[in-house]
Amino acid sequence: MTSRKNNILLTAFMLLSLYGAGQHRYSALLDSVKETGFYSIAITPELSSYLKTDLSDLRIVDEKKQTIPFIIDIPPQRLIEHILFKHDIILKQERNLKTTLIIGNENKTEVSSFILELKNAGAKRTASLSGSDDNVHWYVILDSLKVQPLDENDRALYSQRIYIPPSEYRFFRLVINNEGKDPLNILHIRSAMSVQPENNPAPILFNPPPAVSQKDSGAYSLVKIMYARPHQFNLLQLRISSPFFYNRPGKLFTGLKGTLPSIWNSPGHHSITISSDDFSVHPFPLLKTDTLCLLIENGDNMPLHISSITTGLFKRNIITHLEKEKRYTLLLDDPLATAPAYDLEHFKDRISGIKELTYKKVTALPQPQNVTVDKRQISRWWIWPAVIFIILLLSLLTWKLTTDIKKDSGI
Repeated sequence: MTSRKNNILLTAFMLLSLYGAGQHRYSALLDSVKETGFYSIAITPELSSYLKTDLSDLRIVDEKKQTIPFIIDIPPQRLIEHILFKHDIILKQERNLKTTLIIGNENKTEVSSFILELKNAGAKRTASLSGSDDNVHWYVILDSLKVQPLDENDRALYSQRIYIPPSEYRFFRLVINNEGKDPLNILHIRSAMSVQPENNPAPILFNPPPAVSQKDSGAYSLVKIMYARPHQFNLLQLRISSPFFYNRPGKLFTGLKGTLPSIWNSPGHHSITISSDDFSVHPFPLLKTDTLCLLIENGDNMPLHISSITTGLFKRNIITHLEKEKRYTLLLDDPLATAPAYDLEHFKDRISGIKELTYKKVTALPQPQNVTVDKRQISRWWIWPAVIFIILLLSLLTWKLTTDIKKDSGI
């Protein structure tokens, strides 16, 4: 009788183990380990596209397929900071119906936009921008750009941002064509520089450029951000080319259903504000999808013209102890995997001397022949009935054992 009960318990355990078993679909070979010690491996956008957002399906194995413990390290999630620089106007000249401004950039800081501060005027001008390192030989940057105020601006002063290709010239020359009219009154010229916060040299990793579509309908603009395969991201950066000033509410969605007004009134994944006064990245809760939808409420304003969109995610690393000259592999993408629990987590404060290690490339692992993931899931239709049967069987067995114990005890 005891042998039968043991066999039943063993069968139940094997069935439950089979139900929980998974199959990694991809792998990435780590670079060679030159010395024994602790190593940090960055979860790149490529790796994250093959993993769950919590990295619970990530494993490290050695040459013998033995699992190697690791911990997940997330650096402080501080965004890129933007600093405004005031540029010296070295020369301001009115000649031949044109205004010429020579703008200094003594430290040759990379400039991707200029912010012109002007006295308000209901006038529009065309201009050109060149760069030089010696203030003698000039090279064109933009040969046609517009300088103009807002259509409706009741302030005495206003600012206009001009986007340019990233440039590091020591001097910039802005030539404004006045077309026989009085010149604009430009007071100051500034630029914005993106810098990483101190003690956090690379907190953000950017995904490859997505495909983008924009549909403007009534008071809303629907922008779809699409990838060929799901990517992880929790940062969004927009580059708006027009209008010059804007302040719009936006909502992020991973799926759309209904009319745009009804979608707008639904919770969505996250809400953001798109403003010409804030050109930083927009953070939101981490997600993994191949399509992210941005719905913008325009109100009575003209739609925004979005020239580019970038997605990214805060940097994450895994830290593990590896031995010299051994070969290690990352295993990726197992839908049934759960997060491992390693002893190493209790000693993370004692880890030091960490070196960086990279991987070679992600490759697909052999899968059972003629069995796709979907078919494999379908072929497991019997699992739940089997689990229910096992639970009933164990309940019956427990009741029987309890009854036998009571009889033996004379209860």
